[in-house]
Amino acid sequence: MTDETNHWGPVCGDTTRALGEYLVREGELPEPAAFERIVEESVRLLGNCGPFQGEDQVTTGLVLGYVQSGKTMSMTTVASLARDNGCRLVVLLAGTTTNLLKQTARERVRPYLLNRPDQRRGWILIDTVESRDLSSYSSILRDRIRDWLSSDVPERRKRPVFITVMKNHSHLKQLSQLLNGLPMKGVPCLVLDDEADQAGLDTNASKRAAGQSSLEASTTHQRIAAIRAELPHHTYLQYTATPQAPLLISLTDMLSPDFAHVLTPGAGYTGGRAFFVENPRLVVELPPGDLFNPNSPPSTPPDSLQHAMQDFLIGAAVVAVRNSGGVRSMLVHPSQRKDDHQTFLRFVNNLLTSWKDQLRLPQTDPSHVALMEDLGSAYERVAGSGLSDIPPFEDLRDELRWVLKDVRVWRVNSEDGREVDWGAAPSHILVGGDKLNRGYTVKGLTVTYMPRNPGGWNSDTIQQRARFFGYKQSYLGLCRLYLHPDIADAYREYVEHEEDIRTQLRDHRGPLNKWKRAFLLNHRLRPTRSNVLSTDVLKPKVGEWFRQNYPHATPEAIRNNRQTIDQFLNSLNFRQSTKNERHQEADTPLEALLRHLVDYQCFGPDSVKWTGLWGWISGLVASRPGTECQVIYIQGGRQRERQEDTKHIRRINQLFEGRTDTSMRDNARVTLQIHRLNIRGADTTYEDVPAIAIRMPDGFQAADVQVQIQPIKS
Repeated sequence: MTDETNHWGPVCGDTTRALGEYLVREGELPEPAAFERIVEESVRLLGNCGPFQGEDQVTTGLVLGYVQSGKTMSMTTVASLARDNGCRLVVLLAGTTTNLLKQTARERVRPYLLNRPDQRRGWILIDTVESRDLSSYSSILRDRIRDWLSSDVPERRKRPVFITVMKNHSHLKQLSQLLNGLPMKGVPCLVLDDEADQAGLDTNASKRAAGQSSLEASTTHQRIAAIRAELPHHTYLQYTATPQAPLLISLTDMLSPDFAHVLTPGAGYTGGRAFFVENPRLVVELPPGDLFNPNSPPSTPPDSLQHAMQDFLIGAAVVAVRNSGGVRSMLVHPSQRKDDHQTFLRFVNNLLTSWKDQLRLPQTDPSHVALMEDLGSAYERVAGSGLSDIPPFEDLRDELRWVLKDVRVWRVNSEDGREVDWGAAPSHILVGGDKLNRGYTVKGLTVTYMPRNPGGWNSDTIQQRARFFGYKQSYLGLCRLYLHPDIADAYREYVEHEEDIRTQLRDHRGPLNKWKRAFLLNHRLRPTRSNVLSTDVLKPKVGEWFRQNYPHATPEAIRNNRQTIDQFLNSLNFRQSTKNERHQEADTPLEALLRHLVDYQCFGPDSVKWTGLWGWISGLVASRPGTECQVIYIQGGRQRERQEDTKHIRRINQLFEGRTDTSMRDNARVTLQIHRLNIRGADTTYEDVPAIAIRMPDGFQAADVQVQIQPIKS
C-alpha cells in the first residue's frame, strides 16, 4: 500500500530516539542512518493505522517482512513511535512456544525497551514468561489508566504499559480477564501479532463454510476476539513473512486486514533470490539414496550429511583463522519426528567423535590422511562458490582440530526444554524439527541439512522453514543448503511468488478488500492450509479469449462498471481502426489498464478467469515495465442488441459477432475490447451495459496463477 493512504503524520519523539541510540550503541545497527531508515518506514506504517488521538476506532493492518529479516526491530520501533504519539498500552502476542516467548520477550524486546537509565519514565513491562497469571497486575493497570485519562497528570508521568503474552489460548484468556472490567474507553492501544499467520486464525472456518454453521470459531481465535472487544480504541498489526493465510481468510473475519505494508529489509539481507536465483551453486540437492520416509531413517550416516558437516567445519575454521568473531552454526532438520531427530543427533555426535580421533593420529596415518582429503574436498566445494576469498587450505589444517573440539551439539525439539547457549562455544550444530521452524532465530547459520520432504506442499509452511535466510551477505560464500530436491524446487518457485505478492501489495492503492486475490504460484503448491479458508483457492487456465458472459449481474454492478469504463475511456486517445473503420482503437500502458480497471467487476464463472487474467497481466507488467496494450472500442461505443440466455440467469447468449470481432486484436500485445450492450431479458431490458473481452499475445507462456473470489467486505 502506498503512502497516498496515510491519513495522519506520526512524529518521532524521545522514546523512539532513545531506542535508536541504544541499537547503535549496542551494535545492533551499524550507524544512526540505518535507524533513520527504520523510523521513516515506521512512520509510513503507523500513518496507515488509526491515530491515537481523537475518537475510539479499530483498525487491522498486515505488515509483511521477510523470513529472518528483523521484524522484531520493526515492531519495537513502531511501538516506541506509537508511544511518542499518544499510545498508552501495547500488547505483543509473541510465539506459540515457551522458547519463542522467551526469545522474543526477554532476549529482544525487553532490552530494546529498557534503554533508559531513568526507568521511572520508561515502559512498565508485563509478560507471561515466568507466570501466565496476570491478575496481580490489575491494580497497577487500573492506576495507569486513571493517570492516562487525567488532565491533571503531566504527559511525562503517563508511563505506558507493554504486555507480552504467548499466543496460547490459556495465556490469552488471562489477558482478556485482566482487561475485562477496566475502563478502556478513550485509551489508545496497539496490538502486535507476531507470526500472525500462525495459531490465531480460525481453524474451523472451512468447516463452517462447508455447512457446519453451528460450529464456533477455534479457541485461540475466540480469545483474540475477546481481547480486541475489550479495547475500543486500538490498531491490530499482524506481522508475518508469509501473508497468504491472512490475505485469503474471509473478508468478514475480524483478522482480515484493512491495509498492508511491505517492509524493506536492511543492507546485507539474503533471501530466496540470493540462494536459488543468483547463487544456485550454494544449493545441493540430496541424492535419492539419502532420502527417507519419516520414522524410517537410514542406519548409517548418509554421505551428504558428512559432506554438509565438513563444509560447516571449513567455514568455522575460516572464521577462526580470520578472527572475525561471532558464532557459526549448522542446522540439521531431518523430519518432524523426534525419533528421527535422535537418530541424526547420534550420527552427528558419532561423526564428530570419529573425526576428532582421526585428527589426533599421526599425520601419516591412513585414517588421518583420508579425513584430510575429505576436508580438502569440502574446502574446494566452499571455495568453488567464488563468493568468498578464503585462506589457503594449509592455513586451515591446524585450526580444524580445534574447531572440532569446540563444536557444541544441541537437540532442539519439544522433548528437550534446553535453550541453545550461544555463548558457550563459537560453533554449534542444532538437530531438530518444527521447533526450529517459524520465528526461531538460528544465530550465524551457515549450513542447512534438510532431507525433509514438502509434506502438504503448503507454501507458507515451507517458507517458514527457511531459517537460512537472514543478514548473511558478509559470509554468504560459507553458506550451503543441502535440501530434498522437491523442497529445493518449492523454494525456487516460491521466489517468483514472493516477489509477485509483495509487488502487488506495494503497488495497491486503497483498502485491501478491493485487492484482487490473484498471484503467481505453481499449481502443485498450495498457498496455505485449507482449514482457515472459507473460500476455495482456484487455478484458472488461460484460453485464447476471455469473453464476459455475465455482464449484467445486478443494477449496481452495471452502474459501477459503466462508471469505471467511462473513466478509463476518457484517459485514452482513440483513432479510427485500420482493420475496421466501424471501431476505434488506442494504445495504453498495461500499468494504466490495471490502474483504471481495478474496480471493474465480473461475476459468476467470469470472475475466476477475470481475476486470473489480472494475475497474468500483473506478471507481464512486472517482467516488462512499460509494455503497451491495444484497446478496441467496439463500434465506437454504439450499443449492440443482445439476448439474455434463457437457460442461465444473467448470462448473455453471445458477446462476439463471429470472426468480425475476433479479428480485432493485436497478436503481439494484450488486446482489450470494450463493448456496449442493450440486453433484452424476459421481463426487462438492461441498457448501456459495458462488457469486456481480453486476449493475451501470441506465444504468451502463462505462469501458474491461483485466485480466490470473495464477496466484498462492507
